[in-house]
Amino acid sequence: MKNVILFFFTGVLAVIFGFFCPKDWLIDLYTKSVFYFHSVTFILFTFCVLKIFFPKIESGSDKSLIILKIKSFLEYHGVALLLSVLLMVLGIFACKPEFRIFSDETNLVSDSQVLYEKRECYTVYSSLNNGIGSRRLINIGIDKRPAFFPYFISLIHSVFGYRPENVFILNFIIGVLSLFLIYYLIQLYKGRFWGICGLCCLIAHPIFLLYTNSAGFDVFNMFCSLVLFLFIYKFIKTPNVNFAELLWLWLPIIGQSRYESIVSVFIVFPLIIYLLPKTEYSKLTFKTWISPLLYLPVVWLFRITQDPSFWQVDKVNEGFGFDWLLKNISQAFVFFLSGEEAYGVIPVISVLGLIGFVVFMLDVFKKESNVSFGELNKSSTKIFSGILVSFYLFHAIGKFSYCWTDLTNEIISRQSLIFLPLIVFMSMSFLSELNKKTGIRKSYCILAAIFLVFIYWPDAANICGVRNIELYNRNKEIRRFLEANFPNKKEYICITEITGYFVVLGYSTISYFSDLPNSHNIEPERYREIKKEKNLQLLVDFYKKKVCSYYILIQHLDKETNEPRYHLPDNFKEEVLLEKQYYEGKILRFSKLTLTD
Repeated sequence: MKNVILFFFTGVLAVIFGFFCPKDWLIDLYTKSVFYFHSVTFILFTFCVLKIFFPKIESGSDKSLIILKIKSFLEYHGVALLLSVLLMVLGIFACKPEFRIFSDETNLVSDSQVLYEKRECYTVYSSLNNGIGSRRLINIGIDKRPAFFPYFISLIHSVFGYRPENVFILNFIIGVLSLFLIYYLIQLYKGRFWGICGLCCLIAHPIFLLYTNSAGFDVFNMFCSLVLFLFIYKFIKTPNVNFAELLWLWLPIIGQSRYESIVSVFIVFPLIIYLLPKTEYSKLTFKTWISPLLYLPVVWLFRITQDPSFWQVDKVNEGFGFDWLLKNISQAFVFFLSGEEAYGVIPVISVLGLIGFVVFMLDVFKKESNVSFGELNKSSTKIFSGILVSFYLFHAIGKFSYCWTDLTNEIISRQSLIFLPLIVFMSMSFLSELNKKTGIRKSYCILAAIFLVFIYWPDAANICGVRNIELYNRNKEIRRFLEANFPNKKEYICITEITGYFVVLGYSTISYFSDLPNSHNIEPERYREIKKEKNLQLLVDFYKKKVCSYYILIQHLDKETNEPRYHLPDNFKEEVLLEKQYYEGKILRFSKLTLTD
């Protein structure tokens, strides 16, 4: 009972220190401690995995047994694992990895760079890169996104050194593991054949391929959910302290993979309390009682981001609500079922998944159910199914209650990824039952799954899901221009409105402005930020101190006046280099600036 008492004691401490510590401490507490909280969580979780799946070797027979288990696993599942790797490699050729959603993805990579370089966590919005491994920070802030994804990117930086492209390595690995896990979970229920079909159907979705080959954390969030389902299955099958602690320590990871995934705690915690035998409580280790403290970064970030500007609303309570829930759920049905090219989903799989979900629920929860999932008995299958439904129900409520979760919006559509495994799982469940009742040949199903890849991958290759996003096109055009004409990043500083993207690419950047009191278009928050930083004075100082040889000014022209929204003072000499339309009715002007006096 000692560890149980300690668990509740540390839980109370976590609540007090999380919700009631002085607000003045929050930013320092969060930025300076996140790396260490996440490191402790990941190390303890790794110890749990090793303890369960790779127990201590005390003799030669133990070693032989582990080797035999690995060999047996690969013999049984090796084809699926190889297929996962092969399809992801081919997916790279079909859909080139690149940054797609700004500033979400660049902020995550920026956080990872700071975690790697300083063991702190904040986003750099503008900076000077001196080219020797250090930089002068001009504008920094706290990003609203949880930091576990940037933390894992920082671990890759630790191996290869900082490169923004390291995020694509992480998402490639996550993509492979996600494909294998959807196969593994389906094969537990319906066998390897349907697992392979499900694997192919998941990667056939253009939106999966598009965002696995991007720098976002939505595929990571989806992967975390698949791992959670696997651990829940293992715990329900064998409710002992080892699997209980494995779940305890995965919860802080999935809970900080995306905002709404913290609801996983309220699903899994009751499950552990309900199923863990009383005799197992005495075996709980320090990993259990320390776990409540691992949620402190979640609470601190929640308190820091209560300002409405973080959520792009006037008032926080106006950005969330039941009305938004109904509206966004109706748009989600349009997204999954309409077959619109830009959405990147496969409507036939969505329809089969919807039918399969209804059939699955009716079969599992009827009074005389004969359904069993894997090695679970009928009652355990009902528990697992209840957890599955609760997980997606809680996520849907948390996600769609926010005003900015219209999946038909191309910038938001990536948030649909969390639901893809459920759709694919249920569609395979329905097809397997259909196969039993109609006798349709299985070969037709696998050919159809492969055929979907050939039909839908061109949509990912043509970046249908993001090509109409203005900011994506703008930043791509800017990067293309700079790389072609100004490859030496040490010579100049970029002056542009949105700088974060170029910071992570190693450019020196700063925002620009002019005549702030008379500017009617600038947002109040941005106005105060720029005024505080006195960026104009910095531009003058940098030039006089020979920090740079010249500036590259990048302006977005007003389509009616053909003039930029902001002008720099007359002492800046401007040489227009290029004006180019990057999007319908949208023009960029590239200029070279020097100081006249």
